[in-house]
Amino acid sequence: MKFILLFIFTISLSWAACDAPVSRTNFVANTILTSSDLNTQFNDVFAAANLVDGSCLTDETVTADKLDTSTLGPLVNASQLGCKTEYSNAATLSIDKCFIAINGTLVTTTTATTVTWGDNSGSSEAASTRFYVYALSTSTATALSLSIRTNVPDGNGYNSNDRVISTIFNDASSDIDTYSIDQWHVNEFVAQETGWFSYTPVISGCGTVSNVNFIAKRSGSSLEVQGKWNMGTVTASEMQIGLVNKLKMSAKYTTVFAVGNVERNIGTVVDQVPLATAGDNYFNMSYNNSGSGAIVDTPQNCNAMAGNSEEWFFNGNVDIEDWSY
Repeated sequence: MKFILLFIFTISLSWAACDAPVSRTNFVANTILTSSDLNTQFNDVFAAANLVDGSCLTDETVTADKLDTSTLGPLVNASQLGCKTEYSNAATLSIDKCFIAINGTLVTTTTATTVTWGDNSGSSEAASTRFYVYALSTSTATALSLSIRTNVPDGNGYNSNDRVISTIFNDASSDIDTYSIDQWHVNEFVAQETGWFSYTPVISGCGTVSNVNFIAKRSGSSLEVQGKWNMGTVTASEMQIGLVNKLKMSAKYTTVFAVGNVERNIGTVVDQVPLATAGDNYFNMSYNNSGSGAIVDTPQNCNAMAGNSEEWFFNGNVDIEDWSY
């Protein structure tokens, strides 16, 4: 049998299970250490290291390059929690690649997923209706199962075990309203804020108008409109300035509201005012009579408001039913 003579022999145990640390007594000078003693102590060290539960680890114990990226990759690579819903066509939505937790399942996709009416037992299409897009609890770690429903989510964004990701409005022609898509964030839907975009309104009652130049944008539940045009040969028909697409004014307008202002380059009638009426898809026009000072709060015919070929400058801001919830 071989013997080892040690003067000082110390083993420092830095790894051990936190609730059951390993302890030992140092050998003193001139102590004879057998291979059996040595093996026993080393085995204790390795056994204790294998039992470490993670709660013992201190800062910088595990370096970043030693992380298990197959498990932590989704967390490391995800720039945001959520799935952005985008317009694809009048009946289809596209959900971009995303990272989301659904009832305890962490889902990470790398390509877009589309959804339409009836998918995964979703609702049938209906005109003038608000819908909600859900990521279903049947989704897997790498694939989304989606459904469009009329079911309203709770305050945590769930309906049963399915998680809402957005809301949309299907307009009067059963087309998805491009500007109605609002994303769910934390505990509420975030109203879309668009930039300015061009559109050409239908202007009624004023003959063949020319030099029409309009822009609009969504701001929360409101539509802001700015524009100018030249009148044609005005008629004794109600003056109307159309909204974007098939949008409708909010039901909150329980009576006629003044919702903007207009400037003319000539004329004796002053303070032209755009009017909003619940359910209409156009502005009406009225005015403050310069002669009597009376405010006219009923829609007026174009020939009562303007002369032939006049240039008009328009500003309107109206709450939209399709964007209210």
